[in-house]
Amino acid sequence: ASLEQVEYPRDEWALVIVNNRCAGFDIEGHFQKHWAAKVGVTLPKTVFQAQENNGFAGGHNSAYELSRQLSPRFIYLLNGDAHVDPRVLAASVSYAEEHPKAAVIQSRLMLDQEAGK
Repeated sequence: ASLEQVEYPRDEWALVIVNNRCAGFDIEGHFQKHWAAKVGVTLPKTVFQAQENNGFAGGHNSAYELSRQLSPRFIYLLNGDAHVDPRVLAASVSYAEEHPKAAVIQSRLMLDQEAGK
């Protein structure tokens, strides 16, 4: 739900979902049930790709390559279990524009003290 709260123009970002084919998890069904109806309403354009399990780094590499096909100015990689502050994209884009020589920008990672609630 945190991606639905992102304060950034929906037509200026896309959501790329890459599944690493976790055993026993129906990602296609999960996507249809929880995400598909929200695309264009509370979520931006969404690209979904199911693939074989290539591990953590392999999943991020696939997301990066799929993202590049959209010709973005920036790519923001995020784990599926992460929660983001609504201002994350605006702050990240602003920082990247102010520091054009920066190759990588990382958001602050914080432990979710309310996990499981």
